[in-house]
Amino acid sequence: MGLEVRAYSSLDEIAPLAGRLDALNLASRRPTPFATCGYLRAYLAFDEHARAGSAPLLLVAFDGSEPVGFLPMRTAPVGTLGLGATRVELLATHDTDRLTLASRPDDELRCRDAFLEHLTRRGGWSGLVWRTQDLDSPLALQRAPPGYRLRSFPGDDFCAIPLAHRDVGGLLRSLEKHHRANVRRLARRLLGAGGVEHVSSRGTGGAPELLELFLDVERRSWKRRACSGVGRNPMRVALFRALCGPAAPTGEPVFHFVLLDGVPVAAAMGTSFAGVLYLREIAFDEGFAALGPGNLLLLLVLRDAIAQGEREANLLNLHAYYKARWGAAVTATVDVQLFRVGGILWARALAGDMRRRIRAALGLPPRLPEVASRRDLAPEDRSAAAEAPGALGRAAERSRAAQLLASLEASGVRLRRLSGRELEAALPLDEGGQAQESRRRSDRAATSAGGAPGGR
Repeated sequence: MGLEVRAYSSLDEIAPLAGRLDALNLASRRPTPFATCGYLRAYLAFDEHARAGSAPLLLVAFDGSEPVGFLPMRTAPVGTLGLGATRVELLATHDTDRLTLASRPDDELRCRDAFLEHLTRRGGWSGLVWRTQDLDSPLALQRAPPGYRLRSFPGDDFCAIPLAHRDVGGLLRSLEKHHRANVRRLARRLLGAGGVEHVSSRGTGGAPELLELFLDVERRSWKRRACSGVGRNPMRVALFRALCGPAAPTGEPVFHFVLLDGVPVAAAMGTSFAGVLYLREIAFDEGFAALGPGNLLLLLVLRDAIAQGEREANLLNLHAYYKARWGAAVTATVDVQLFRVGGILWARALAGDMRRRIRAALGLPPRLPEVASRRDLAPEDRSAAAEAPGALGRAAERSRAAQLLASLEASGVRLRRLSGRELEAALPLDEGGQAQESRRRSDRAATSAGGAPGGR
Protein backbone atom coordinates (compact mmCIF):
# COMPACT_ATOMS: atom_id res chain seq x y z
CA MET A 1 0.00 0.00 0.00
CA GLY A 2 1.20 3.54 -0.77
CA LEU A 3 1.54 6.33 1.74
CA GLU A 4 -0.94 9.15 2.14
CA VAL A 5 0.57 12.63 2.55
CA ARG A 6 -1.40 15.29 4.38
CA ALA A 7 -0.40 18.95 4.43
CA TYR A 8 -0.95 21.15 7.49
CA SER A 9 -0.61 24.91 7.62
CA SER A 10 0.08 25.37 11.34
CA LEU A 11 1.54 23.58 14.34
CA ASP A 12 -1.83 23.85 16.05
CA GLU A 13 -3.29 21.58 13.35
CA ILE A 14 -0.73 18.86 14.05
CA ALA A 15 -0.80 19.28 17.84
CA PRO A 16 -2.64 15.93 18.27
CA LEU A 17 0.23 14.25 16.37
CA ALA A 18 3.08 16.08 18.11
CA GLY A 19 4.03 13.22 20.44
CA ARG A 20 4.15 10.67 17.61
CA LEU A 21 6.08 13.03 15.32
CA ASP A 22 8.67 13.67 18.03
CA ALA A 23 8.95 9.90 18.50
CA LEU A 24 9.67 9.57 14.76
CA ASN A 25 12.46 12.11 15.14
CA LEU A 26 13.99 10.09 18.00
CA ALA A 27 13.72 6.90 15.93
CA SER A 28 15.35 8.45 12.87
CA ARG A 29 18.91 7.90 11.73
CA ARG A 30 20.03 11.20 13.21
CA PRO A 31 17.67 12.64 15.83
CA THR A 32 17.90 16.40 16.20
CA PRO A 33 16.41 18.87 18.67
CA PHE A 34 15.70 21.25 15.79
CA ALA A 35 12.98 19.03 14.31
CA THR A 36 10.94 18.71 17.50
CA CYS A 37 7.49 20.29 17.47
CA GLY A 38 8.48 22.38 20.50
CA TYR A 39 11.48 23.89 18.76
CA LEU A 40 9.53 24.54 15.54
CA ARG A 41 6.84 26.36 17.52
CA ALA A 42 9.44 28.61 19.19
CA TYR A 43 11.23 29.16 15.88
CA LEU A 44 8.05 30.27 14.13
CA ALA A 45 7.19 32.62 16.99
CA PHE A 46 10.61 34.33 16.91
CA ASP A 47 11.97 33.89 13.38
CA GLU A 48 14.34 36.77 12.62
CA HIS A 49 14.39 35.73 8.93
CA ALA A 50 10.62 35.53 8.46
CA ARG A 51 9.35 37.13 5.26
CA ALA A 52 5.91 38.62 4.76
CA GLY A 53 3.70 36.13 2.99
CA SER A 54 5.55 33.00 4.11
CA ALA A 55 3.51 30.20 5.68
CA PRO A 56 4.23 26.78 7.23
CA LEU A 57 3.81 23.73 5.03
CA LEU A 58 4.00 20.73 7.34
CA LEU A 59 3.91 17.41 5.49
CA VAL A 60 3.07 14.18 7.30
CA ALA A 61 3.14 10.77 5.60
CA PHE A 62 0.65 8.20 6.91
CA ASP A 63 0.68 4.45 6.54
CA GLY A 64 -2.97 3.84 7.29
CA SER A 65 -3.66 5.83 10.43
CA GLU A 66 -0.05 5.82 11.63
CA PRO A 67 2.31 8.73 10.82
CA VAL A 68 5.57 7.34 9.46
CA GLY A 69 7.26 10.50 8.11
CA PHE A 70 7.41 14.22 8.89
CA LEU A 71 8.86 17.00 6.72
CA PRO A 72 8.45 20.53 8.16
CA MET A 73 8.62 23.06 5.35
CA ARG A 74 7.22 26.47 4.44
CA THR A 75 6.22 28.42 1.37
CA ALA A 76 7.96 31.75 0.84
CA PRO A 77 7.46 34.52 -1.73
CA VAL A 78 10.48 35.32 -3.89
CA GLY A 79 10.77 38.44 -6.02
CA THR A 80 12.82 38.03 -9.19
CA LEU A 81 12.98 39.59 -12.64
CA GLY A 82 10.38 42.09 -11.49
CA LEU A 83 7.87 39.28 -10.95
CA GLY A 84 6.67 37.30 -7.94
CA ALA A 85 7.19 33.60 -7.41
CA THR A 86 6.79 31.06 -4.61
CA ARG A 87 9.48 28.77 -3.25
CA VAL A 88 9.13 25.86 -0.83
CA GLU A 89 11.96 25.29 1.64
CA LEU A 90 12.79 23.62 4.92
CA LEU A 91 11.22 25.38 7.85
CA ALA A 92 14.17 26.00 10.21
CA THR A 93 17.63 26.11 8.67
CA HIS A 94 19.33 29.09 10.33
CA ASP A 95 21.78 28.24 13.14
CA THR A 96 20.58 24.65 13.38
CA ASP A 97 21.90 21.21 12.60
CA ARG A 98 21.22 19.60 9.21
CA LEU A 99 17.50 19.07 8.81
CA THR A 100 15.96 16.28 6.79
CA LEU A 101 12.76 14.26 6.94
CA ALA A 102 11.98 12.46 10.19
CA SER A 103 11.22 8.76 9.80
CA ARG A 104 12.55 5.37 10.74
CA PRO A 105 15.52 4.44 8.55
CA ASP A 106 13.58 1.74 6.68
CA ASP A 107 10.89 4.27 5.74
CA GLU A 108 13.15 7.07 4.51
CA LEU A 109 13.01 6.46 0.78
CA ARG A 110 9.32 5.73 0.49
CA CYS A 111 8.53 8.81 2.62
CA ARG A 112 10.84 10.90 0.44
CA ASP A 113 9.12 9.67 -2.72
CA ALA A 114 5.66 10.28 -1.25
CA PHE A 115 6.58 13.83 -0.19
CA LEU A 116 8.11 14.60 -3.59
CA GLU A 117 5.07 13.27 -5.43
CA HIS A 118 2.78 15.35 -3.22
CA LEU A 119 4.81 18.50 -3.85
CA THR A 120 4.93 18.07 -7.63
CA ARG A 121 1.19 17.43 -7.76
CA ARG A 122 0.45 20.29 -5.41
CA GLY A 123 1.71 23.01 -7.72
CA GLY A 124 1.69 26.69 -6.81
CA TRP A 125 5.47 26.89 -6.47
CA SER A 126 8.29 27.56 -8.91
CA GLY A 127 11.30 26.34 -6.93
CA LEU A 128 12.25 24.09 -4.02
CA VAL A 129 15.30 24.31 -1.74
CA TRP A 130 16.56 21.65 0.67
CA ARG A 131 19.65 23.14 2.30
CA THR A 132 22.60 21.35 3.95
CA GLN A 133 21.80 17.73 3.20
CA ASP A 134 24.32 15.02 4.03
CA LEU A 135 25.55 13.30 0.89
CA ASP A 136 23.63 10.15 1.91
CA SER A 137 20.48 12.04 2.96
CA PRO A 138 17.25 10.86 1.30
CA LEU A 139 16.68 14.50 0.29
CA ALA A 140 20.00 14.67 -1.59
CA LEU A 141 18.24 13.94 -4.88
CA GLN A 142 20.12 12.32 -7.75
CA ARG A 143 17.56 12.95 -10.48
CA ALA A 144 14.63 15.28 -11.08
CA PRO A 145 10.99 14.29 -11.60
CA PRO A 146 9.67 14.84 -15.16
CA GLY A 147 9.11 18.52 -15.87
CA TYR A 148 11.65 19.72 -13.28
CA ARG A 149 15.31 20.70 -13.32
CA LEU A 150 17.62 19.61 -10.51
CA ARG A 151 20.88 21.20 -9.44
CA SER A 152 22.96 21.15 -6.29
CA PHE A 153 25.84 23.11 -4.79
CA PRO A 154 28.24 22.42 -1.92
CA GLY A 155 26.63 23.44 1.36
CA ASP A 156 28.10 24.31 4.74
CA ASP A 157 30.42 21.84 6.43
CA PHE A 158 29.19 20.56 9.81
CA CYS A 159 31.49 19.46 12.62
CA ALA A 160 31.13 17.05 15.53
CA ILE A 161 33.76 15.85 18.02
CA PRO A 162 33.43 12.12 18.86
CA LEU A 163 33.60 11.57 22.61
CA ALA A 164 34.84 7.99 22.70
CA HIS A 165 37.68 8.70 25.14
CA ARG A 166 37.50 7.76 28.81
CA ASP A 167 38.35 11.30 29.87
CA VAL A 168 39.26 14.67 28.42
CA GLY A 169 42.95 13.88 28.86
CA GLY A 170 42.61 11.05 26.36
CA LEU A 171 40.80 13.35 23.95
CA LEU A 172 43.47 16.03 24.31
CA ARG A 173 46.27 13.52 23.71
CA SER A 174 44.57 12.43 20.50
CA LEU A 175 44.88 15.91 18.98
CA GLU A 176 47.68 17.15 16.74
CA LYS A 177 50.79 17.87 18.78
CA HIS A 178 51.05 21.59 18.03
CA HIS A 179 47.39 22.29 18.87
CA ARG A 180 47.62 20.16 22.02
CA ALA A 181 50.63 22.14 23.19
CA ASN A 182 48.90 25.42 22.36
CA VAL A 183 45.81 24.49 24.41
CA ARG A 184 47.96 23.59 27.41
CA ARG A 185 50.09 26.72 27.07
CA LEU A 186 47.09 29.06 26.96
CA ALA A 187 45.38 27.25 29.82
CA ARG A 188 48.46 27.65 32.03
CA ARG A 189 48.68 31.31 31.04
CA LEU A 190 45.06 31.92 32.09
CA LEU A 191 45.47 29.97 35.34
CA GLY A 192 48.53 32.05 36.15
CA ALA A 193 46.70 35.34 35.57
CA GLY A 194 44.55 35.17 38.71
CA GLY A 195 41.83 33.18 40.39
CA VAL A 196 40.07 31.03 37.76
CA GLU A 197 36.71 29.34 38.33
CA HIS A 198 34.60 27.12 36.11
CA VAL A 199 30.83 27.38 36.64
CA SER A 200 28.43 25.07 34.80
CA SER A 201 24.77 24.13 34.89
CA ARG A 202 22.44 21.65 33.21
CA GLY A 203 18.66 21.83 33.17
CA THR A 204 16.03 24.52 33.12
CA GLY A 205 16.70 25.68 36.68
CA GLY A 206 18.34 29.08 36.40
CA ALA A 207 18.59 28.85 32.60
CA PRO A 208 16.89 32.24 31.91
CA GLU A 209 19.27 34.01 34.29
CA LEU A 210 22.33 32.18 32.93
CA LEU A 211 21.31 33.19 29.41
CA GLU A 212 21.52 36.83 30.51
CA LEU A 213 24.99 36.15 31.93
CA PHE A 214 25.98 34.62 28.59
CA LEU A 215 24.69 37.71 26.75
CA ASP A 216 26.75 39.89 29.08
CA VAL A 217 29.91 38.06 27.98
CA GLU A 218 28.88 38.09 24.32
CA ARG A 219 28.44 41.88 24.39
CA ARG A 220 32.15 42.11 25.21
CA SER A 221 33.20 39.72 22.41
CA TRP A 222 34.09 40.18 18.74
CA LYS A 223 30.62 38.91 17.84
CA ARG A 224 29.02 42.21 18.79
CA ARG A 225 31.07 44.14 16.24
CA ALA A 226 30.56 41.40 13.63
CA CYS A 227 26.75 41.44 14.17
CA SER A 228 26.96 37.76 15.05
CA GLY A 229 25.92 35.58 17.97
CA VAL A 230 22.69 35.49 19.94
CA GLY A 231 22.50 39.23 20.48
CA ARG A 232 22.63 40.12 16.79
CA ASN A 233 18.85 40.49 16.62
CA PRO A 234 16.13 41.04 19.28
CA MET A 235 14.09 38.21 17.76
CA ARG A 236 16.98 35.80 18.19
CA VAL A 237 17.36 36.83 21.82
CA ALA A 238 13.63 36.22 22.29
CA LEU A 239 13.99 32.79 20.66
CA PHE A 240 16.71 31.73 23.09
CA ARG A 241 14.75 33.06 26.04
CA ALA A 242 11.82 30.90 24.93
CA LEU A 243 14.12 27.88 24.60
CA CYS A 244 15.37 28.42 28.17
CA GLY A 245 11.86 28.42 29.60
CA PRO A 246 10.45 25.70 31.85
CA ALA A 247 9.25 23.56 28.92
CA ALA A 248 12.79 23.30 27.40
CA PRO A 249 11.43 22.35 23.95
CA THR A 250 14.81 21.34 22.54
CA GLY A 251 16.24 19.23 25.34
CA GLU A 252 18.29 20.12 28.41
CA PRO A 253 19.87 23.61 28.43
CA VAL A 254 23.61 23.56 29.17
CA PHE A 255 25.73 26.55 30.28
CA HIS A 256 29.45 26.91 30.98
CA PHE A 257 31.41 29.93 32.20
CA VAL A 258 35.05 30.66 32.97
CA LEU A 259 35.57 33.42 35.54
CA LEU A 260 38.86 35.22 36.16
CA ASP A 261 38.99 36.96 39.54
CA GLY A 262 35.19 36.82 39.53
CA VAL A 263 34.76 38.31 36.04
CA PRO A 264 33.04 36.06 33.44
CA VAL A 265 35.59 36.04 30.58
CA ALA A 266 34.23 33.14 28.48
CA ALA A 267 30.82 31.54 28.11
CA ALA A 268 29.20 28.70 26.18
CA MET A 269 25.61 27.57 25.83
CA GLY A 270 24.15 24.46 24.28
CA THR A 271 21.55 21.74 24.40
CA SER A 272 21.83 18.11 25.45
CA PHE A 273 19.52 15.96 23.32
CA ALA A 274 19.44 12.20 22.72
CA GLY A 275 22.99 11.67 23.96
CA VAL A 276 24.53 14.52 21.98
CA LEU A 277 25.72 17.93 23.19
CA TYR A 278 24.83 20.64 20.66
CA LEU A 279 27.19 23.51 21.39
CA ARG A 280 25.18 26.40 19.96
CA GLU A 281 27.21 29.47 20.94
CA ILE A 282 30.56 30.30 22.53
CA ALA A 283 31.96 33.77 23.27
CA PHE A 284 34.83 35.33 25.17
CA ASP A 285 35.67 38.83 26.38
CA GLU A 286 38.02 40.46 23.87
CA GLY A 287 39.80 42.21 26.72
CA PHE A 288 41.24 38.82 27.71
CA ALA A 289 41.94 37.46 24.22
CA ALA A 290 45.69 37.13 24.92
CA LEU A 291 44.87 34.61 27.67
CA GLY A 292 42.88 32.36 25.30
CA PRO A 293 39.89 31.84 27.63
CA GLY A 294 37.90 30.20 24.81
CA ASN A 295 40.44 27.35 24.66
CA LEU A 296 40.13 26.54 28.34
CA LEU A 297 36.36 26.87 28.19
CA LEU A 298 36.03 24.39 25.30
CA LEU A 299 38.31 21.94 27.11
CA LEU A 300 36.03 22.14 30.16
CA VAL A 301 32.89 21.79 28.05
CA LEU A 302 34.25 18.60 26.48
CA ARG A 303 35.33 17.30 29.89
CA ASP A 304 31.79 17.73 31.17
CA ALA A 305 30.22 16.13 28.09
CA ILE A 306 32.42 13.05 28.48
CA ALA A 307 31.54 12.83 32.17
CA GLN A 308 27.84 13.02 31.26
CA GLY A 309 28.21 10.06 28.88
CA GLU A 310 27.41 12.02 25.73
CA ARG A 311 28.66 10.34 22.58
CA GLU A 312 29.59 13.49 20.65
CA ALA A 313 29.77 17.26 20.81
CA ASN A 314 28.02 18.70 17.76
CA LEU A 315 29.60 22.07 16.92
CA LEU A 316 27.21 22.79 14.03
CA ASN A 317 28.52 24.64 10.96
CA LEU A 318 31.05 27.39 10.11
CA HIS A 319 34.73 27.74 11.06
CA ALA A 320 35.48 24.07 10.30
CA TYR A 321 39.21 24.89 10.06
CA TYR A 322 39.26 25.59 13.82
CA LYS A 323 36.89 22.86 14.94
CA ALA A 324 38.91 20.22 13.07
CA ARG A 325 41.90 21.10 15.28
CA TRP A 326 39.85 19.84 18.21
CA GLY A 327 39.33 16.47 16.53
CA ALA A 328 35.97 17.25 14.96
CA ALA A 329 34.83 15.08 12.08
CA VAL A 330 33.82 17.38 9.22
CA THR A 331 30.70 16.39 7.26
CA ALA A 332 30.21 17.83 3.77
CA THR A 333 26.69 18.76 2.67
CA VAL A 334 24.87 19.81 -0.49
CA ASP A 335 22.17 22.39 -1.10
CA VAL A 336 19.52 20.81 -3.32
CA GLN A 337 17.43 22.95 -5.68
CA LEU A 338 14.51 21.82 -7.83
CA PHE A 339 12.86 24.10 -10.40
CA ARG A 340 9.66 23.75 -12.36
CA VAL A 341 10.73 23.98 -16.01
CA GLY A 342 9.42 27.20 -17.55
CA GLY A 343 8.84 28.89 -14.19
CA ILE A 344 10.28 32.21 -13.03
CA LEU A 345 12.81 30.67 -10.67
CA TRP A 346 13.88 28.24 -13.41
CA ALA A 347 14.65 31.24 -15.63
CA ARG A 348 16.59 32.93 -12.84
CA ALA A 349 18.58 29.73 -12.27
CA LEU A 350 19.50 29.60 -15.96
CA ALA A 351 20.69 33.22 -15.78
CA GLY A 352 22.77 32.41 -12.70
CA ASP A 353 24.36 29.42 -14.42
CA MET A 354 25.25 31.65 -17.37
CA ARG A 355 26.90 34.23 -15.08
CA ARG A 356 28.98 31.51 -13.42
CA ARG A 357 30.12 30.16 -16.79
CA ILE A 358 31.15 33.65 -17.91
CA ARG A 359 33.08 34.26 -14.66
CA ALA A 360 34.84 30.90 -15.05
CA ALA A 361 35.72 31.69 -18.68
CA LEU A 362 37.21 35.03 -17.57
CA GLY A 363 39.19 33.35 -14.79
CA LEU A 364 37.24 35.11 -12.04
CA PRO A 365 36.71 33.29 -8.71
CA PRO A 366 33.18 32.22 -7.77
CA ARG A 367 31.25 34.50 -5.47
CA LEU A 368 31.09 33.07 -1.97
CA PRO A 369 28.85 34.16 0.91
CA GLU A 370 30.53 36.29 3.55
CA VAL A 371 30.83 34.66 6.97
CA ALA A 372 31.61 36.76 10.04
CA SER A 373 34.72 35.57 11.83
CA ARG A 374 37.06 37.10 14.40
CA ARG A 375 39.98 36.62 12.04
CA ASP A 376 38.05 38.62 9.39
CA LEU A 377 38.02 41.78 11.54
CA ALA A 378 40.02 44.73 10.29
CA PRO A 379 43.50 45.08 11.89
CA GLU A 380 42.44 48.27 13.68
CA ASP A 381 39.49 46.39 15.21
CA ARG A 382 41.77 43.62 16.46
CA SER A 383 44.19 46.18 17.91
CA ALA A 384 41.38 47.93 19.75
CA ALA A 385 40.23 44.59 21.12
CA ALA A 386 43.73 43.78 22.38
CA GLU A 387 43.83 47.09 24.28
CA ALA A 388 40.47 46.54 26.00
CA PRO A 389 40.61 46.71 29.83
CA GLY A 390 41.40 43.56 31.77
CA ALA A 391 39.87 42.33 35.00
CA LEU A 392 40.55 45.58 36.84
CA GLY A 393 38.21 47.38 34.43
CA ARG A 394 35.34 44.93 34.90
CA ALA A 395 34.07 45.79 38.37
CA ALA A 396 30.45 46.08 37.24
CA GLU A 397 30.58 42.73 35.43
CA ARG A 398 32.19 41.06 38.46
CA SER A 399 29.50 42.42 40.75
CA ARG A 400 26.63 41.37 38.47
CA ALA A 401 28.00 37.86 38.12
CA ALA A 402 28.54 37.43 41.87
CA GLN A 403 25.02 38.61 42.67
CA LEU A 404 23.43 36.42 39.98
CA LEU A 405 25.27 33.24 40.98
CA ALA A 406 24.60 33.81 44.67
CA SER A 407 20.92 34.42 43.96
CA LEU A 408 20.62 31.22 41.93
CA GLU A 409 22.29 29.10 44.59
CA ALA A 410 20.14 30.68 47.31
CA SER A 411 17.03 29.70 45.33
CA GLY A 412 18.17 26.08 45.11
CA VAL A 413 19.65 26.02 41.59
CA ARG A 414 22.49 23.49 41.44
CA LEU A 415 25.63 25.03 40.00
CA ARG A 416 28.80 23.01 39.61
CA ARG A 417 31.82 25.10 40.54
CA LEU A 418 35.51 24.23 40.21
CA SER A 419 38.40 26.47 41.23
CA GLY A 420 41.87 26.44 42.71
CA ARG A 421 43.68 23.12 43.05
CA GLU A 422 40.49 21.20 42.33
CA LEU A 423 40.21 22.86 38.92
CA GLU A 424 43.91 22.36 38.13
CA ALA A 425 43.65 18.68 39.07
CA ALA A 426 40.72 18.27 36.68
CA LEU A 427 42.71 19.62 33.73
CA PRO A 428 45.18 17.46 31.73
CA LEU A 429 47.78 20.22 31.45
CA ASP A 430 50.94 18.22 32.20
CA GLU A 431 51.29 15.23 29.89
CA GLY A 432 54.19 13.74 31.85
CA GLY A 433 52.48 14.40 35.16
CA GLN A 434 49.31 12.81 33.91
CA ALA A 435 51.19 9.65 32.94
CA GLN A 436 52.91 9.50 36.35
CA GLU A 437 49.61 10.00 38.16
CA SER A 438 48.03 7.27 36.06
CA ARG A 439 50.83 4.87 37.03
CA ARG A 440 50.44 5.82 40.71
CA ARG A 441 46.72 5.07 40.54
CA SER A 442 47.46 1.70 38.93
CA ASP A 443 50.03 0.90 41.60
CA ARG A 444 47.59 1.79 44.40
CA ALA A 445 44.89 -0.33 42.81
CA ALA A 446 47.26 -3.28 42.43
CA THR A 447 48.48 -2.97 46.03
CA SER A 448 44.93 -2.81 47.43
CA ALA A 449 44.12 -5.95 45.41
CA GLY A 450 47.06 -7.80 46.92
CA GLY A 451 49.29 -7.60 43.87
CA ALA A 452 52.63 -5.96 43.21
CA PRO A 453 53.01 -2.47 41.85
CA GLY A 454 53.52 -2.28 38.13
CA GLY A 455 57.05 -1.94 36.75
CA ARG A 456 58.50 1.34 35.54
